Amino acid sequence: MKNLFKVFGIIAMVAMIGFAFIACDDGSKEEKKTETDAAVTGVTVSSSELTLVESEEKSLSFSVQPGNAKNKKVTWSSSAPSVASVDAEGKVKAIAKGSAVITVTTEEGSFKSTCSVTVLQAPASIAITTAATKTIYYKGEAIDLTGLVVTATFSDSTTAVIDNKLLHISGFNSHPVNSGEQTVTITYGGKSATFNVTVFNYSITGIEVTQMPNKVEYAPGAAFDITGLEVSVVHSDETTTALSPGSYTLSGFSSVTEGDKTITVTWNGRTTTFDVLVINPDRVLQSLTITSNPTKMIYYQGDEIDLTGMIVKGDYGDGFIITIGNTLLDITPDVFNTTGTVQVWVEYKNKSTSFNVTVNALVLQSIAVISRPTKKDYYLGEAFEFAGIEITATFNSGTRQLSDNDPRLEITSFSNNSYLDIGANKQVTIKYTNPQNASNSVTTTTPVNVSARAEDYEDFGATPVVQRAFNVANTTEWTNAINTITSGANNLNYIINITADFNIAGVSSATFGIRTGIKVSIRGAGRTLSLSSNGNILRISSNQTVIMRDVTMQGRASNNASLINNSGTFNMYGGTITGNTTSYDGSGVYINSGTFNMYGGTITGNTTSNIGGGVYISSGTFNMYGGTISGNTSSSSGGVYTIGTINMYGGTISGNTSSSTGGGGVFVVGTMRISNGTIYGNDATVTANRNTATTGAAVNVVSGSTARNGTFDAAGNFTQLGTITTRANGFKVTDGVLTNQQ
Repeated sequence: MKNLFKVFGIIAMVAMIGFAFIACDDGSKEEKKTETDAAVTGVTVSSSELTLVESEEKSLSFSVQPGNAKNKKVTWSSSAPSVASVDAEGKVKAIAKGSAVITVTTEEGSFKSTCSVTVLQAPASIAITTAATKTIYYKGEAIDLTGLVVTATFSDSTTAVIDNKLLHISGFNSHPVNSGEQTVTITYGGKSATFNVTVFNYSITGIEVTQMPNKVEYAPGAAFDITGLEVSVVHSDETTTALSPGSYTLSGFSSVTEGDKTITVTWNGRTTTFDVLVINPDRVLQSLTITSNPTKMIYYQGDEIDLTGMIVKGDYGDGFIITIGNTLLDITPDVFNTTGTVQVWVEYKNKSTSFNVTVNALVLQSIAVISRPTKKDYYLGEAFEFAGIEITATFNSGTRQLSDNDPRLEITSFSNNSYLDIGANKQVTIKYTNPQNASNSVTTTTPVNVSARAEDYEDFGATPVVQRAFNVANTTEWTNAINTITSGANNLNYIINITADFNIAGVSSATFGIRTGIKVSIRGAGRTLSLSSNGNILRISSNQTVIMRDVTMQGRASNNASLINNSGTFNMYGGTITGNTTSYDGSGVYINSGTFNMYGGTITGNTTSNIGGGVYISSGTFNMYGGTISGNTSSSSGGVYTIGTINMYGGTISGNTSSSTGGGGVFVVGTMRISNGTIYGNDATVTANRNTATTGAAVNVVSGSTARNGTFDAAGNFTQLGTITTRANGFKVTDGVLTNQQ
C-alpha cells in the first residue's frame, strides 16, 4: 500500500512540473521572431548628388534601416524621365540636358531617399587645351591632373571647360613592369583625348648630391658657380638617376661674410644639402679638429658612413677658426667592410684628423616575398622572371627592400620541365646571399602556375619534357641559345621562341653541333629570321629533329646555299621559307638525307639557276601533309625535285616555274606517291597556268642514271591539263583513270 501511495505521489509531482513548464511558455518564441524580422524604419540611397553626361549610365544602390529588417523591397522612380530615367535595379541613364530627382521608396512604410541628378550636354568633341603640370611619375604615385584643362566643343560650336572631376581616366598604370611612356586617355561624354606621361617602375626615397660642384671655395663677394654639380633622385632599389640642372632649385648661398655656407637643393618637395666655403684666398689652413663626433658610432658591414652630428673646425691661424662643412670633407673609409674597431680619417686641404667607430658583422636572417612577380604563369621550360617581384631581406641591422635585379637573388628550385610539373601553385625557391658573407644565405618561396602548350604535346609527345625554353629577341640571344643546346647533353628537348625580327649569320656546319637525339622547336608568332651572310639559316644533322612553327626564314638575294639543309628530321607546321636565291640545288629546302615532314606553312619566292627551286630531295623522304609550295623558280623543277622519295598526302604545289628541262611542279627521278593534294587527289586537278614549264608542266617523270624507270604511283583519278613527259614507261595510275584533256 505504501508503494502504491508512493507511485501516486510521483505521478502528481510530474504533473505539477509539466504544468509549471507550460505556464512558463509565455510567447518568448514569438518575441524572438519579431527581433529578427524588424519593421522598416528608413532607407538611404548611395549618392545624394550625381552628375552625368547625356547617354551616360550610373547604378545607384540603397540600404534599408535597420539592417535586420525583413522586407527590403523598394521601387525606383524619376521626377523627370525625359531627363534621367531609372530602372528597377537603380541604374540611372542620362537622357537629355536638365535636372531630375531619383527616388527610392520602400515597400513597407513608404520611406524615401533621393538623389539629385544633373545631366550635362554631350560634347561633339573634347580637346586638351592645357597640359597637366605633372608628366613624370614614380611607382605607386597616383595620377595628378593639376594644371590640366580639357575643353568640350558642342554641336552648336559653343565651348566649355570640363570639370576635371567629371573626367574618366584610363591607361595609367602606377605599378608598371618596365619604366617607360604611357598614353593616358581621358573620356567625357563618350569623347576622348590623350596625353603621354612617363612612369618609372621604382619609387623615390629622396635626392642626394652625387657630384660636388667644381668650385667649393669662394672669395668674399664672389658669385655662386654650380658647374659640375650633379643632383640625383634616389630610388627604392638604391639606384640613382641624375636630374637636369633646371629641374631643382638652390638656396642658402651668400658670399658677404666668410664661413661655411649650407646650400639647400629642393626638388618636388624633397631636399638635400651640401657645403661650400667662403674664405679669403690669402688664408692657409693649419689644422683640423673634430669638436663633435658623429651621432652614429656603431655600424654593420656594408654600411655607409653617416656624418650627421659631426662638427669639424678648421684653424687658419691668428685665431681664425671656422666650421668646415661635412660635404667638403674627404672620408676614408666611407663604406665599412671589415669588422671591429675602424679608424675613420677626415681630410681637407691636406690636413687630417680621425675618429674610431665599431663595425659589427652583418648577419642575414630571412627574406620574404612582399609582392609576387609580374609573371605568374609559365609554360614548360620557361625560365623564372624576377621582374616586378618585391622582396625584403631582414638582417641583424634591420630590414631592406631588394631590387628585382639584385645579382645575389637566384632560383634554386623551379621544376617546370616535365609534364609531371604541370599544375597550379608550384613553389619556386628563391635564394638570397648576404652581400658581406657568401656562406650566409637564406631562402623563401613564391607560387607559380605551370602548363603546357598544345604544340608541346605535338612536338614532344603525350608526356612532354622540355629542358629549356629560350625567349630570343636578337642575334646575341640566338647565339647564346644555340651554344647552350650545342654544349648540352644528348636526347633533350628545347624550345626557341623568336620574340622579335633579327638577322643571323649563315652556317656551313650543323647548327646544333654533334648533339644526337635532340628535338628543337623553333616558334616565331610571325617573326622573321633573316640570313645576313652566305650559308644555311639552319643545318640539321642526322639524329636531330627541328620543328618550325610560325616563323619566317628569310634568305638572301645572292646566297651560296639552300636556306634549310636537312640530314635529320625537319617538321614544318607553319611559317614561311622564302627569298633565297642561289646557283645551288634546292634553294628553299635541301634534303640531303633523313626526312622532311611538311604539315603547313609556305615555301615560296625561292630561286635557283640549278635544280629544285622550292625543295630538292637528294636522298631521303619528303612527306607533304599540308602547306603550300608556290612561286619558286629553277631551271629544272621550280617546285620539288626528287631523286629520293616524295609522298604527297595533302597540300598544294602550284605556281612554280621551271625554265629549262621541265617539271614546273615536280620533277621525279626517284619515287613519288600521291594520295591527296592539289596535284593529285580523289578529285584533284593540275592546271597548266599554275605550273608552267617547257615540258612536263605539272609533273615530269624521267629515269635516273642507274634506274631504268622513274616511278609515279597515283591512287585515284588524275586529270591532266598540261603536259606530262615520261620516259621508259615511268608513269602509272592505279585505282583510277588518267585523262588527257589537251
